[in-house]
Amino acid sequence: LARLTDELNPHESAAGTPAYMAPEQLAGQRATVQSDVYALGLVLYELFTGKRPYSAVTQAELARLQSDSAPPTPSSLVSDIDPAVERTILRCLEQQPAQRPASALAVAAALPGGDPLAAALAAGQTPAPEMVAAAGERGGLDPRIGAACLAMIAVGLIAGVLILFGKPSSVRAQTPVPSVAVVKQVLKLSRNQWIQFRNYNGRQLVYFTLFVTYKCGLKEIRYSVNSEDLDKQFPLAECVPFVPYNIGPNDKVYLTFEPGTAKTVSVQLVFDDDTKSVVRTFKPCKVAGDVTCGVPVKQP
Repeated sequence: LARLTDELNPHESAAGTPAYMAPEQLAGQRATVQSDVYALGLVLYELFTGKRPYSAVTQAELARLQSDSAPPTPSSLVSDIDPAVERTILRCLEQQPAQRPASALAVAAALPGGDPLAAALAAGQTPAPEMVAAAGERGGLDPRIGAACLAMIAVGLIAGVLILFGKPSSVRAQTPVPSVAVVKQVLKLSRNQWIQFRNYNGRQLVYFTLFVTYKCGLKEIRYSVNSEDLDKQFPLAECVPFVPYNIGPNDKVYLTFEPGTAKTVSVQLVFDDDTKSVVRTFKPCKVAGDVTCGVPVKQP
């Protein structure tokens, strides 16, 4: 969004919703990528706590609060919030732009169950070699699919800016959902990270986050625990075309078990064109603490 403000005049560049502006924007400075990250932090804070981090009646009061005080920690409002989520939100809301995450991709990678490789592909970015190596993959995107990813993200960003600055809401219909081909390719490249496990707060969590991100190309997620029967379906919320990659309040992203219950999780995807993925089985990593991790048992 920040890059696209160069297309706007200075008055329009400062014409967003004050409640979701960064301190530097309220001070009259131009928006940057870090301003967008701050706005993302505000949205995440409200999403996880049900409250805005600052309560102000006027824009001047809001600017003063942002400048003079830190927001209440999310855990002071919601006792069971994941510490990794809280840390990420508070980093987004740092007063100094240089102290915030470098990009939305960095935010996505920091959240539990996040997949940096898939986030990079979804953002139309070329993954760094070490990111691809860490994913245990070889090869890359078909150039035509890569171009389609870039085009979709560009249109989506333009639509977001137009809506942010009060342009006609009809642009919402112009934001395309990812094609089934794109979803298949992204999920193929990130196939070793489909399922993630975590021990947290006396529970075992099994994350399906990557699939929820690409729900607009999926019809079903079939899975089973400690078998390959695929006798269960993971719930998918309805695709919202205007924000196809969004994880909203109606999305379920993980399953909860007693510690040590899920020795393996097998999963198969059914895409919108009715084709099916291979069945892949995952198990928890042998790590200490509450690290989010999963490894494939089988790699078809």
